[in-house]
Amino acid sequence: PNKTFDVITAYSMLHHIEDLSLVFREVRRTLKPGGFFYADESPSEDYLDAFLALDPSSPMSDAVLREREKITSDAAEYQRKYGFSAELAQRAMVQNYSCHSLKQENLERLLKSSGFDIVQITFRRFVGEDQCREKGGEEMVHALHSYLVSMLPLTRSLFKYFVLVAR
Repeated sequence: PNKTFDVITAYSMLHHIEDLSLVFREVRRTLKPGGFFYADESPSEDYLDAFLALDPSSPMSDAVLREREKITSDAAEYQRKYGFSAELAQRAMVQNYSCHSLKQENLERLLKSSGFDIVQITFRRFVGEDQCREKGGEEMVHALHSYLVSMLPLTRSLFKYFVLVAR
């Protein structure tokens, strides 16, 4: 029914949705006035684009090399773990492999055209964050994260995930 929910969440799923505008309109329709939509753990298109644009024969740090390997082999990893084809995994991750709609500007446009007035998109989990934590602890991670955020939008491709809140 219309205007039923105070909050609607989408955790690690937007990259599986082919028609985001259809979903966003349905979310807006079913939210109560003042309610909000929260989405997290969806991969940033800018991050994926940056890693896929790297020349695999170019020198790169261990952190960058590991992350690029994860991105380029994720569908094959699903085949190995669960037994379904890499092609099926790629079709399931439709935004990552075909639609490519998970960029900040596109998400903001789609959400606003679906009836949301306020859209906030933040970024988290920067490349090398684990190595930074191992060497310098949470204080170093926080300092580097804060610095990278202060340099947005230039640093957007360094963050793996976006967090979306729309009202």
